[in-house]
Amino acid sequence: MANFHETTLGKSFMAGTMPDIAESLRKIGHELRRANDLEEKKQELEAISSAEKSKPNVDMQELTKEFTSKGDKKGKSLVEVFKQEEEREK
Repeated sequence: MANFHETTLGKSFMAGTMPDIAESLRKIGHELRRANDLEEKKQELEAISSAEKSKPNVDMQELTKEFTSKGDKKGKSLVEVFKQEEEREK
């Protein structure tokens, strides 16, 4: 009995079907990598979006007005002013 690759059907399989299978596997691998890259980018964007949403909404002009009205006149730093405010609240 002849080996499969020596038969007419075997030659047809090796010459046509096998290369088609290999090409299909290459395409599947490419699409999986592409899908993975897209998913990673999506997760990165979601993380950035989530971080931006959780960022405190601070109006720097209002903060500056509040700071100057609370007494930078004595040369206190912003940290010192806020520490004093926290102590007063306690």
